[in-house]
Amino acid sequence: AANASFKLAQGLTANPSAVYYSGRRGFSAPGVTRRFNDALLANLFIRRTGLAKGRLELGLGIYNLFNTPFGYLQPYDGGHAELPLRSRELAVKAAYKF
Repeated sequence: AANASFKLAQGLTANPSAVYYSGRRGFSAPGVTRRFNDALLANLFIRRTGLAKGRLELGLGIYNLFNTPFGYLQPYDGGHAELPLRSRELAVKAAYKF
């Protein structure tokens, strides 16, 4: 796992993060196990502060940046396949200090 923060300019930061999952084994169907491939889940969040006399903050985030197919595996035979992770996701954040 990696997480960083970079100051790009006054009041502008970029925050990349990533988690690498090596090959895993888990249940893909009732009673059937298999090996799942390696996966890299990367995110990027860009934040701008100091707007509107320092009261407004805006952010834009992209999660699962590379649209990596990934699922959460069950370590036991629960009767169903992996639970899928959402595909690429875009998030917008706005915060205002009153």
